[in-house]
Amino acid sequence: MIKFNQLKVHQFHQRGLKNREGAN
Repeated sequence: MIKFNQLKVHQFHQRGLKNREGAN
């Protein structure tokens, strides 16, 4: 579960890196 979650977070972070910075 943690591995899957980390993979999702990694992809989301890479894809939403700019979005996250702007949202945060």
